[in-house]
Formats: sequence, structure tokens, C-alpha cells
Amino acid sequence: MTVIGALLTSLVVAREWERGTMEALLSTRVTRGELLLSKMIPYYILGMIAMTLCVLMATLLYDIPFRVRSGFYLWSAVYF
Repeated sequence: MTVIGALLTSLVVAREWERGTMEALLSTRVTRGELLLSKMIPYYILGMIAMTLCVLMATLLYDIPFRVRSGFYLWSAVYF
């Protein structure tokens, strides 16, 4: 999942260069870090939603016990 998020982010940035809109973005007062964060955050949120759906399906649909503390699991998923 980590590689997919990075790959999609790089594809979005490459598409911006091909369309010519990256020059327009770089001419604004937005820093490069802010620009990259704005491209990465949507995929990060989608990854967290996918992780939540996987855990919910495993516990509710397949009755797999969830023996890890929720806070620790969320913390490890955020930093993964």
C-alpha cells in the first residue's frame, strides 16, 4: 500500500508537468513542500479508509478476533 500511494503521487505530479499546469502552480506562492503534501494527503486518507475497511471486514464478516489495542493499531498504521 505504501508503494501504491507513492506511485500514484508521482503519476499525478508527472501529469501536471505534461499538461503544463505545474509551471502555473510553481509561479504561485505555494512552496514545493506544500504542493507535494497536497498531492499526497488524498492518497494517505484513502489508505486509512482501506485499512479501516479491511479491519472491519475481517472482524465482522469473517469473525477474526482483533486482539490488538485500537490505539496501537491506529498508531502503527499511520506511521506505516
